[in-house]
Amino acid sequence: FDLREPVIRGIRPTLLLLFAASGLLLLIACATTAWLLLLQSVARARETATRVALGASRMQLAVQHLAEGLLIASIGAALGVVLSVVLTPTIVSMAADYLPRVDEIVVDRAVLLFALLSAVLATLLSSVAPLRYATRTAPADVLNEGLRATAGSRSRRASHGLVVVEIAFAFALLASSAVLIEHAQQRDE
Repeated sequence: FDLREPVIRGIRPTLLLLFAASGLLLLIACATTAWLLLLQSVARARETATRVALGASRMQLAVQHLAEGLLIASIGAALGVVLSVVLTPTIVSMAADYLPRVDEIVVDRAVLLFALLSAVLATLLSSVAPLRYATRTAPADVLNEGLRATAGSRSRRASHGLVVVEIAFAFALLASSAVLIEHAQQRDE
């Protein structure tokens, strides 16, 4: 017999929707970051081509792109942790009537571990497109013809694809928010 079930039965759908909405928000942020990193990768195509021509390996390029993504994700995770520490008491006090065992809601090691794992996941998700572009662009083309010739259809397709993914995640977030609001209104009635 699981004792958690009677305690969270009433708010379980709301909590799952909130978790899904925050996951979609993370995916939107990853798509936006990937798009910006892809644009930066296109702008630095000559630099990358020069590095490859001088002997840089794919692993060295991957480390560079992952380090850039990790820096951005770490800053975002740190700000998220600070905001959660600051805002948790306020949110808990506002929702104290709806949440069971409200006195146990804190930012603890599990939350910090989740933030760390989310930062690593965000790094991987946002670094894939720029890294793929950097490793698939032929250095000779960039160095011989210049940036304009290589930043053409492939980077545009990747950029458009990321925008489409971002819009799809935004619509999914909007739909889950609507379901959450409807659920909250039904519960209040």
